[in-house]
Amino acid sequence: SCTVFGVGEKIAVTQELVAPVDLGKGDIIQPQICWITSYNGVWATAVYDLTSRLFCQNQLIGQQPLVKVKHTKNHDSLLEMRVRILEGSIARAEALANMARVLIDQEFTDVEFSELVAQVLPTGVDMTVRQKDNVWTRHQYCRAAWAKERNEFGAGNRWMAYNAVQGAEQHRINGRARGGLYDPMKAMEKAID
Repeated sequence: SCTVFGVGEKIAVTQELVAPVDLGKGDIIQPQICWITSYNGVWATAVYDLTSRLFCQNQLIGQQPLVKVKHTKNHDSLLEMRVRILEGSIARAEALANMARVLIDQEFTDVEFSELVAQVLPTGVDMTVRQKDNVWTRHQYCRAAWAKERNEFGAGNRWMAYNAVQGAEQHRINGRARGGLYDPMKAMEKAID
């Protein structure tokens, strides 16, 4: 797929690497890579690991780019030197699939999920009422994503918890536009930023 931001100044191209991986019970992940660049110099040319989870359209984006080249006079030659990344990316996709298989086998309860959310999104005494309300709203997004996971796949496990938190971040926290509407372009752009 190809996503163009603004009037074409930034672009993201996503490629599927290998066949989808079936984790059982209809939970399927699709390893991909995502190439990004900009024509206004805001984004360097970079390649990220990306794995889509087909059930909820979560996109698990690698934290560090596989390749990253700033827009300089040597851009093209530097990019060509670093573009030998597909083998490494395929290996990372297989590692993520293996991680998912391990996490699926580890039970995770509703109580454990609530504790996880409290650790990931803590509230502090020095926070204003508005800040606390924002954190509690994010807690609700995580709980709703967890409920969606549980409704689809039954008893909780660590893979479902991982995806519930990540999905809440991607779909509701990062992708939230004015009026509470979901904007997939904003979510993707924020994840890349």
